[in-house]
Amino acid sequence: MVETESRTQNEEIIFLRLPQVKAATGLSKTSIYEKIKCNAFPLPIPIGKRAVGWIASEIKQWAANQVLAAREERRHIELRQLRRGPANSRIALRRTA
Repeated sequence: MVETESRTQNEEIIFLRLPQVKAATGLSKTSIYEKIKCNAFPLPIPIGKRAVGWIASEIKQWAANQVLAAREERRHIELRQLRRGPANSRIALRRTA
């Protein structure tokens, strides 16, 4: 907890409202809140009586993690196809298409 507090004290905190989060992530409001329920998206921070915002750096980190996960998944798929051999990978690709 102390590490998080000191880190946020040294960084400029910028809040993003929902329209900005939607634009930055490409997600809909429903998708954002579904991901929050599953602990798969940063939590919003209350910034007013009826307003919440997301910390910009947390949204940026979430997006970077999504890119890394997608690239890692792609690498796993490519490795599986290489292990199958060229003929088998074409058959597998036809099945999924």
